[in-house]
Amino acid sequence: MPRFRQLWDRYYRKCTKNELFLRRDELRMLWATRSSYLKRKFTEKDWENLIGIPVTKRTMALYEEGEARHPDPLEQVICEHWLRQKGQRWRVTWTAREKRMKADARFLPYVLVLGSLHYADRLCVCRNKDCPARFFIGNRRDRKYCSDECARPAKRAAKLNWWHKNRGNKTGTREK
Repeated sequence: MPRFRQLWDRYYRKCTKNELFLRRDELRMLWATRSSYLKRKFTEKDWENLIGIPVTKRTMALYEEGEARHPDPLEQVICEHWLRQKGQRWRVTWTAREKRMKADARFLPYVLVLGSLHYADRLCVCRNKDCPARFFIGNRRDRKYCSDECARPAKRAAKLNWWHKNRGNKTGTREK
């Protein structure tokens, strides 16, 4: 929260702490749902294990709403929920060269929807359980770790596994 406030407080100072935590949980739910290794049916404990934080009852209610609207993906339900937030604000650009309508950049739910739609294929969750910032936008769709530092333990385990399979039993013996 302090890091968010330091970076974005000039735009979102009207948002309360509870509202920001709620948006965070909803965004994490959307983000985690984007990961291909997830199952469709979740319990509150599943969300806790996946995200690493307790999910609020409000967020679980949003998930249950998505389950009730089964054909719609949960990501769509979350984005529609953000767009229904009170205080909807749109900006109209009306010039000789351009006529369009766009969301107010100072209204956080719209920014979350637009960002989620734009980066939907690259929303990733770092598989390192000790990562301090597990949610990241990957440069590829199949990224498993947010950085080389987070991937280091998995790479080391893979190398050790390969060594035990292929070379470990042959050490110390030479063919003549």
